[in-house]
Amino acid sequence: MKKKFFYSLSLNLDQAQGRLTREQYFDLIERAERGLGLRNQRRFIVFHEKRDEKGIPREHCHVVWSRAYINDEKIRAVDVKNDRLKLRAVAQEFLP
Repeated sequence: MKKKFFYSLSLNLDQAQGRLTREQYFDLIERAERGLGLRNQRRFIVFHEKRDEKGIPREHCHVVWSRAYINDEKIRAVDVKNDRLKLRAVAQEFLP
């Protein structure tokens, strides 16, 4: 069985609704982390901007979590089942 030891998430929010502050991004990331069962896993976050076809900058971020953990001297991966459903619930909770 092939094991995937990383989980990647890209947050590309609708800029027409306004930009998020860093605090709001981190709140959303922490909610996703809890919803996916990835709390206490190592992660890294990258923020950057891309310009759209009109040259308007659009900020977004990428989050990558390590799913690996060691249990009984074996390396295993945190199970992330139904991630799209879980992330949809996080988004609905986050947005007013």
